[in-house]
Amino acid sequence: MGRVMLLCCLALGACSSPSSDDAAYRSLEAEIRELETRLQASEDRLLRHVIEDTPGSVWLRQSDDGYSYLRNELGSLSFQLEGIEASGQGSRVAVTIGNPTTARITKLSLSGEWGQLNAEGAPDMDTAKPFDLSVSAVLQPGSWNEVEFVLDSAKPSELGYINIEQAEPQAMTLNAL
Repeated sequence: MGRVMLLCCLALGACSSPSSDDAAYRSLEAEIRELETRLQASEDRLLRHVIEDTPGSVWLRQSDDGYSYLRNELGSLSFQLEGIEASGQGSRVAVTIGNPTTARITKLSLSGEWGQLNAEGAPDMDTAKPFDLSVSAVLQPGSWNEVEFVLDSAKPSELGYINIEQAEPQAMTLNAL
């Protein structure tokens, strides 16, 4: 029954006048463009929502203000992107890391991904590249700490975001009792 109705609709469509076909075609094209625009806007809103609400991950972009927390085995650390500059074939990334714990962290393992932003300013996941590095900076307890690290293959022009998925202390000291 459905196939018969489909064939009838196609046959009736073939019998319509050329001018009404052109107008109908243009109308459908306009509707499709509008739907594509709305779909892209919805995808962008969803991606921003996922990025802002992803637990266990910190998204850093140069346009962002403030800091974000990332939980680890000691508790949590806070991250704020301060700047990016060229360094050899990559980028030197300056961040401020807040250490609200009572431990003095002397070595920190960071892993995640970095990539470019799309035209709307959201992360372009097609450009994501992983990183895994060790930072030998001293993170004083109960303090904000300025830290720099290098992403070797990340040119500043290609570094729109950094997503830190893990920040695990590898070495630390505690105050004596």
